[in-house]
Amino acid sequence: MRFSFLSIRDPELIKRIGAVTALEVRATGIPYTFAPCIAVCRDPRWGRCFESYSEDPKIVRAMTEIIPGLQGDVPAGSQKGVPYVSGK
Repeated sequence: MRFSFLSIRDPELIKRIGAVTALEVRATGIPYTFAPCIAVCRDPRWGRCFESYSEDPKIVRAMTEIIPGLQGDVPAGSQKGVPYVSGK
């Protein structure tokens, strides 16, 4: 899949990419995935800066949609702060 610069700023697309990634990783039997870093990187000397979405906190906040894409949507009424991963 190729991404244009503008398409990677689409939170709904990022969520769908996370969901597809979760399915593909689960199919391999691997219980984890390496995802982009949800951090605001402002210093390229930091080792994971290339994984950050942006220096802009608003963009990074919007791109956190990858988390429910990878883990599934947290059910309503679920206890806040408790990790959640849907499916087997």
